[in-house]
Amino acid sequence: MLKERINYLSEIHGISRKDLVNGLITPTHLSNILAGRYPLPEDLASHLAERLFVDETYLLAAEDCSAETVNYAETIIEQFLLNACDSTNIDQLPTEHPALLIELVSRLIRASVGLTRNDVSLQMSNEQYLAIYLPQFLDEEIPEVLKKAIYIYKMSQYRNQHNQREALEMCRQLKKFNYTHSDIWINLLEFEVEALIYGGDAETSQELLKQAIGRCYYEGIYYHLTQLYMMYSVSFANQNFWQKALYYLEKAKEYLEFTGEIAIMYSHSIASNRIQILMRQNEFEQAERAIDDLEKLLSGTDNAAYFQAQIMLNRCELAFRQSAFDTLQEHVDTLNQIELSIEHQMVLSFYKSQLAFERKEEASFLKYADNCRLYFEQFYNRERLLLLYEQLAAVAKENRQYKQSSEYFEYVLQLIK
Repeated sequence: MLKERINYLSEIHGISRKDLVNGLITPTHLSNILAGRYPLPEDLASHLAERLFVDETYLLAAEDCSAETVNYAETIIEQFLLNACDSTNIDQLPTEHPALLIELVSRLIRASVGLTRNDVSLQMSNEQYLAIYLPQFLDEEIPEVLKKAIYIYKMSQYRNQHNQREALEMCRQLKKFNYTHSDIWINLLEFEVEALIYGGDAETSQELLKQAIGRCYYEGIYYHLTQLYMMYSVSFANQNFWQKALYYLEKAKEYLEFTGEIAIMYSHSIASNRIQILMRQNEFEQAERAIDDLEKLLSGTDNAAYFQAQIMLNRCELAFRQSAFDTLQEHVDTLNQIELSIEHQMVLSFYKSQLAFERKEEASFLKYADNCRLYFEQFYNRERLLLLYEQLAAVAKENRQYKQSSEYFEYVLQLIK
């Protein structure tokens, strides 16, 4: 740990090993100290610390891996995982600590929170730090708690990039460790199921959900059940099993009372999912009534702006499925005036692509289709992708781009299989 801290401080201050020890010891002797062959004397630590602009304790305590230090690092990780890859006490996590183990774990968790929240400033504040430190630990035996923190950070990165395959692998690595709270196992399993659903593996996701739901009933942790039943519903909806999807949404509603202050968020998600299923069944009148009811329910909530965007996107979908393109354009114009999340922006791009395709505005269609296509590929939105690939193939064929057209048709065949 001392070697990595010295390397980091030397790099950010632009000082070479030779200059660092000039007049103190030989570079070879420093290398032996950093390799653990000799201890770091306090007087030498004082001189090195002065040249590296830190306190000598910052060097002398760098390798502290005592039980107390490890327990503190474990607490940081477990709090993060208990909060479903977020942290309510992010400001209390140290950016510096005498023990490098705690500092690294804290920085990795802070960066992971930034990725979870899509907080660019929080991500950037840790970017250089981790870019220098992490490569130093790739080929070394490291404490288990640091392995957990690195897996968490990588999982957060891959989830942020919508790379479901790699996020799934990191999640499975994390599940191999022991944790003091069963809620952590449930949370990790939810992330695993999320990656499987978006990756198109509904059957495996459903088996895992059965395990999780059974454990929740057995241990009496009912506040997880709403989320788990919603995920169950999504997996069946992706297979076009509409009645099962609706059934598990109703099961999700049964346990809303256990979700506390976030019950309104879950209520919104359940209602939105039901609306989507009704529209996919062409039950347009029921869907419109459900949208109106949802809008009334959410109009007075604290997150009205976010909910307004989702309501308008539901109205866009309803208009699109009924080929009411004038109405769709009106809803799109409204959405253009609202601040949207990345997810909402991608869905809006899809509707813009469909308006452009209907009007035979090829350049606009290609722009918006390419903008949202990659997003739908990452989340395996089969229904959207089938339509976009068919349209892209048709446009390419019209322009005599036969090779490109056949590639898109091949994607269609793969999705159908």
